[in-house]
Amino acid sequence: MAVYVPNPLAWLLTGFAQPAVPGRLTLSNFSYDSAHVEAVITPYPDCEARPGTAVSDFEIPLNGTRIVAALPGADVCWRRALPPSSPKTATTAGVPGWTGWNRVFTSSGRSIDSHL
Repeated sequence: MAVYVPNPLAWLLTGFAQPAVPGRLTLSNFSYDSAHVEAVITPYPDCEARPGTAVSDFEIPLNGTRIVAALPGADVCWRRALPPSSPKTATTAGVPGWTGWNRVFTSSGRSIDSHL
């Protein structure tokens, strides 16, 4: 007859680490007639576009929503283009400037709603 003796260290071998889950940003525009948005999906601590990061430019109409899916372990950075006549715009006429970067921490698999 065989006797079963459980291994007290078996939990080390099974691994409690959950697989990384992708996050998601739901970005809504309830304030502007149309908003030009740039988004960067990045695992880096800054919002700079680098080789291997996903960069996207898109328009969100008034009362519109855009969903940005992030890769597991990556965050979403986004910013909105300023109109050319805005006093905050420090670029040449006709070329929009940008707001500062907004970083949404989706690397843990969270789904976050944000407004422009």
